Amino acid sequence: MFLPFLPGFVSLTAPLGILFFLSSFARGLYIVVVGWAAVSLTESVAATGRVFLIGHLVLLFLGPFAGVLVDKFSHSRILFVGQALNLAAFGIPVLAPQLGAQLTIFHLYVVALLNGIGVLTMAGALERYLANSTEPEARRRAIAFAGAVNNVSLVTGIFVAGYAIHYSSITTTFAIGGVTCVLVAMLSQLLPPNHGPATSSASGSYWRSISEGMSRIVSQRSLLVLSLVTSMSFSVGQLTNALLPGFVKLDLNLESDALAILDASWACGGILCSVLLAKYILEVSSSARIACISLILLGFVTFIVSMVSILSFAAIFLFLMGFFFSSTRIVADALTLDACPAALVGRVRLNQQSLTSLFGVAMYLSPTILGAQSSQQLFSLWGLFICIFGFFLAWVARGSS
Repeated sequence: MFLPFLPGFVSLTAPLGILFFLSSFARGLYIVVVGWAAVSLTESVAATGRVFLIGHLVLLFLGPFAGVLVDKFSHSRILFVGQALNLAAFGIPVLAPQLGAQLTIFHLYVVALLNGIGVLTMAGALERYLANSTEPEARRRAIAFAGAVNNVSLVTGIFVAGYAIHYSSITTTFAIGGVTCVLVAMLSQLLPPNHGPATSSASGSYWRSISEGMSRIVSQRSLLVLSLVTSMSFSVGQLTNALLPGFVKLDLNLESDALAILDASWACGGILCSVLLAKYILEVSSSARIACISLILLGFVTFIVSMVSILSFAAIFLFLMGFFFSSTRIVADALTLDACPAALVGRVRLNQQSLTSLFGVAMYLSPTILGAQSSQQLFSLWGLFICIFGFFLAWVARGSS
């Protein structure tokens, strides 16, 4: 059974495609509801950043170990465990009021911890499954179409969360996320077995397996540059998730429906980019410098957002941010899969996620360290830094392919 997402191009098996959709739908819900709950409870950009920081710390310390598990064990079992953790995360804010407890920032810290572990296992397992299910010559397009599906579902989750909060409550939105996790856990058991090729490192020690993934990255200049580009672009996405609630509520003085519009604008830009790259990805240059240029443009638009104070203009620039975020990620991911053997995808990708966490720690702690009182100040500082970093990586990547 096949589910073609765009005619004439790559198709994904129906259970896998629906898993990509539902997992990103839950992610969209999580981004909006946790960010809005944090800024509503504290009215602080710094406190909201610390909530999202928890998930990055999970990636930093547990990412490489999860990569080994992804390469060793059944994907359907790992997906089930990941969704069980996500269900617990969404369930805490729902059960707390029922037990007579008021939702606090401490509850959100626990939610972020559980969700971080759950998302960590989900991401590695789905990517490894996709890599093993796709022929090498079709892998670029498969990644691009998976990105398109993820962005469509992310928009859907964002809109549902924004308007559920606005017209119902934060608790109701968390409950919707919990139901989605149950569906994903059930659907993950319908995937056919797909373990990929066995490797000698899979039976070795954890540290040896972890070092293989990192050694692969540092020994190949183009893969190292791509890993840094991927990590920075993902960190920009996560930083935006943390800053937008404060940007909407504290800087623009608007409600959660405006947050849904801005988050959806970002995701729509990502969708357009995914569709375009899915059509032309085979013609994209194999040079890592293409990804670096996209990162520079992402940083430039991030800087421009800091100057915007009108919702319509903010939506336009968030759309462009989503476009360049998606182009950076898709091109870097496609080139990474070209350079990485399928048997090492789990370890390499999750080592990259740990690298992402290093950037994320700095970004999420910057409101506390710098004492910034507005999201606009942070958009300005990080946009400028990303541009400079992108130019540096483009210089390092010269001549590599």
